[in-house]
Amino acid sequence: MSAFNIWSENPPPRDAIVMARWKLTGSEHDTRWFAVRTCKQGCCVFDYPPTGLGAMALPKYWREPTEEESRK
Repeated sequence: MSAFNIWSENPPPRDAIVMARWKLTGSEHDTRWFAVRTCKQGCCVFDYPPTGLGAMALPKYWREPTEEESRK
C-alpha cells in the first residue's frame, strides 16, 4: 500500500479519484479506505463510483489508489 497524506497538510488534487480514510482507529466504517472523488473546488468529496452521496466533512487521510484499486 502506498503511503498516505494528511488532508489538511497536503490536500489531494481537485476533481480527482483518491482513496480516503476518516480515522486511523475506531469502527470499520471510519478506518476503511474508501474511493472518493474530490470536487472541482476541493471543498467536498463524493462516493466513487457515484452513488449520489457526498460529504462536506472531508476525510483526515488520503492516498493514491493502488493499481488493483484503480481497476475496480
